Amino acid sequence: APKWLDAGAMPKPQDIKAKTVNEVDVLLGADPGTIGLVGYFRPVLPDQGSVPVDAWDRVVSRFNQRSMEFHELAGKMAQYEAAGKFTVHQGIVFGFDDAGGRRPITGDHDLFDVSSPDGSRISPAAHDALIDEMRAKDMAVAHGAHMFWNPPTAFDKSVFDKIVSSHQG
Repeated sequence: APKWLDAGAMPKPQDIKAKTVNEVDVLLGADPGTIGLVGYFRPVLPDQGSVPVDAWDRVVSRFNQRSMEFHELAGKMAQYEAAGKFTVHQGIVFGFDDAGGRRPITGDHDLFDVSSPDGSRISPAAHDALIDEMRAKDMAVAHGAHMFWNPPTAFDKSVFDKIVSSHQG
């Protein structure tokens, strides 16, 4: 993301749930030149023989994730496009800057949780003030900490739970 942010890409806003393109996505049809940008595309599962044996499970897992994402986010992405908020071009999600220019979206800095120095939970108001300060300082923080998010849909809840479980030892 730092490379893309330096090149003028926008940090991923909270509204966009699609994932950034990685090396496995290239095997599913993504352009290798877009690694690190947010991708929204229908993945194509390659022939198993064309994938290194040790990578096949990762490819199938990412294919399943991208397929679900493509299906689950279709309505929302169409709404964003119709409203002129975001657009998808060649599998990459773009936003619009204040001048109306189209800019690709890259990953943002995701905060998992925020606490006080003694480890206690901070108030929602203190959290929001901290996030506002980070945004004002152009720290590529586009939304609040994960543990302060209240997922509104079943799909969002599945994303929330997956992220929480990835942080547990």
